[in-house]
Amino acid sequence: MTLAVKRPRKNRDDLSLSASSPRSKLEKSVLVYCSKSEEAELRSKLSLVIGFNWELNNYEHLPESLRLRDVCYWHPDKLDALASTQLLAVVKAGGRVIPLIDYLEKRHGFTHLFLVNEHYFLQHRCFYSITRKSHRSVKRGMDLFIAFLLFVLTLPLITLGMSLVALSSGFPVIYRQERVGRYNKPFVIYKIRTMQRDSESNGQARWSSDDDERVIRFGRFLRKTRIDELPQIYNILKGDMSFVGPRPERQQFVDLLQEHVPWYPFRHSVKPGLTGLAQIKHGYGSSIEDAMIKHQYDIYYLKNQSIGFDLNISLRTLKTVVKGLLSCLKK
Repeated sequence: MTLAVKRPRKNRDDLSLSASSPRSKLEKSVLVYCSKSEEAELRSKLSLVIGFNWELNNYEHLPESLRLRDVCYWHPDKLDALASTQLLAVVKAGGRVIPLIDYLEKRHGFTHLFLVNEHYFLQHRCFYSITRKSHRSVKRGMDLFIAFLLFVLTLPLITLGMSLVALSSGFPVIYRQERVGRYNKPFVIYKIRTMQRDSESNGQARWSSDDDERVIRFGRFLRKTRIDELPQIYNILKGDMSFVGPRPERQQFVDLLQEHVPWYPFRHSVKPGLTGLAQIKHGYGSSIEDAMIKHQYDIYYLKNQSIGFDLNISLRTLKTVVKGLLSCLKK
């Protein structure tokens, strides 16, 4: 199973340019340099990235002719002398060379994990910036502000959600479940119950999906509008979660996904979030493949995390919630 076969769902407010758009088909080929020993492997991998005309290790181009071309490189730690010399000549001639991963991230808005090796995380200082005390302090301050504001604004919705569950399915109305948080530390997450009380009576964890047959009456409404997630404001105030970050998973799923999803443990370097880039891009996941696609967005978020990016995701989440509410009201 590969990450490139099933493309992530397109989103109308996606800030990135889709590789399958008409504009991309009219552009010149993308020139990529890599070690000669890795050329066959890279050619095979790039065949999975549709919408591009790839040109690998073409040394017939004069560096001066590449000033306006897209020039990329793959695995800089393994570049041979010939590729390194060509890339340096392009830079000296006034051209710009960028990592292949960065180029594709800017075009697609997610990280192609099948092109990543361990040096990718060592070469990007941005992965370490998220652990800086100043960054954590600012993010924590923003989390507290949003949590208090959100609690005041959504208290009527929380009350409504709890009342609907109590009337249709009885008590308890709050669902508690252990999830894996930052640094793999377990914590208890709180949600308004949207499924039957005995939905996992055998103790076996099951994927949740949009059309899950275990969902109770009004459950789909609560899930579509994200009202069921609002009790996690308490988790944010406690410090177990952040407002924006990768969604926390149960230990059973973490153990499973670490075997199948490349670089999965990196998501535990930050606090999990009430919302996140993967949620607004891909929604609910009900399979390992869905988890792989969502993890591409989580890694992209970790690499590009900033207060501005968090605000952008927060506003887009609000847009999703409002659209869900309006859609349900129309029905």
